[in-house]
Amino acid sequence: MTATTSGAAGTPGAAPAGRTRPQTRAVHVTAPQPPGSRPLAVPLYQTFGFAFDDPDAIADAMAGPDGAFVYTRRGNPTTSALESVLADLEGGAAAMATASGMGAISSVLLALLRPGDHLIVQRCLHCGAALVRIVEGRLPGFTPENNAADVRERRDWSLGRVLDELERGMIEAGPVIAAAGGELDVIALGEWVHAGDVREALGRPGAYESVGMDDALALLSTVSR
Repeated sequence: MTATTSGAAGTPGAAPAGRTRPQTRAVHVTAPQPPGSRPLAVPLYQTFGFAFDDPDAIADAMAGPDGAFVYTRRGNPTTSALESVLADLEGGAAAMATASGMGAISSVLLALLRPGDHLIVQRCLHCGAALVRIVEGRLPGFTPENNAADVRERRDWSLGRVLDELERGMIEAGPVIAAAGGELDVIALGEWVHAGDVREALGRPGAYESVGMDDALALLSTVSR
């Protein structure tokens, strides 16, 4: 059970009546700060993004890795606390916690490898297999059993064949996803995030920016709840 109290605009519990719907006001309440005390445990910041007072502040935060928190996949106070603890426990200078396995792998490989280095990896590239399932209409097909079958099928494929499948999927899946009336949008979101992970690992500014960024963030906020 929850109780509500009335108050002036800008105070905890206050709502700008008439300007936004109840669903919006329910998730954008002002977070109260503990007066004269602090939590013993690290708070969990369960948010995908952070609000700013003006566009200039957002631009400054997006300018470099040491700016303010903007997007949880790039940085989050809870994640930063975890990284600090891990670095201390392991006796390291720093630690990095990534938002996905793809982000972790990309960060390590792109940081350590140089042109001409030799890398031994598995031949299965699941993104290509998943996108081709969409192109060929083999839905529903995203199950652990089918994923394992994809790995077995590609075990003896050459790297060129794997990349050809990925290229086909990236080119041909888009129109199929667009024509699905929103049912496959989450697949496109996953590919958008993976592409941003790679650009982030390369240190490129605006790694997750694109023409469809606003739509992607809106969808991400929906599927993350």
